[in-house]
Amino acid sequence: MRVTAENIIDLPGGHWFVFGSNKQGIHGAGAALYARNKFGAVLGVGEGFTGQSYALPTKKTPYEKMTIEEIKVGVDRLYEEVIKRQEEVFHVTEVGCKHAGHSPETIAPLFRKFYHTKNVYLPASFRRVIKKMILDSLEVYEATFSPFGQNLVIKWESSLIGYGQLAIHPDSIGKVVIDHEFMDIESVKAIMNDFIDKHYKEALNQGRTRYEANNS
Repeated sequence: MRVTAENIIDLPGGHWFVFGSNKQGIHGAGAALYARNKFGAVLGVGEGFTGQSYALPTKKTPYEKMTIEEIKVGVDRLYEEVIKRQEEVFHVTEVGCKHAGHSPETIAPLFRKFYHTKNVYLPASFRRVIKKMILDSLEVYEATFSPFGQNLVIKWESSLIGYGQLAIHPDSIGKVVIDHEFMDIESVKAIMNDFIDKHYKEALNQGRTRYEANNS
């Protein structure tokens, strides 16, 4: 699990320390001061990359808070950078909490789309909140496909917040679990067609009686 370490002493190249800042860039306390002292955060820069850090605005000034909606704007901009920089790694601290006055329960949902992003580490408190969101909104479905005269029992879980897991239980080829972002049956069918073409036919052609895989 990609969980931000509580005490980050140093980071290798291509890794970023993401901290909560104020828009004025006065990095005078908490993670912001730590970023200034350890990871090159520059005074006067309230958002974006400096040194080996990324400033994410969570306050307007050192004394004036931002709303959740205002913080979300910066979180969305960070997500754009995360997607553009797939080879780099982002270590997100508990931004918006403590000095900014919010809690993991209100800030973590803003990071929902970061949950399965492979180049992002999130605080354990954020991951707990997001995981609960997923589990609370999960629905389970089941269907049966019969290619080549053999049954494939398909079970999939789809979350209202956009995360799903598809578990394939074929009669003769073991269990396959596919993690995927999907919401509807058409997405499930597309994954099934891809699975049958790439894996199931290959297993049959090679005369195997059991096939196991783990795809994501």
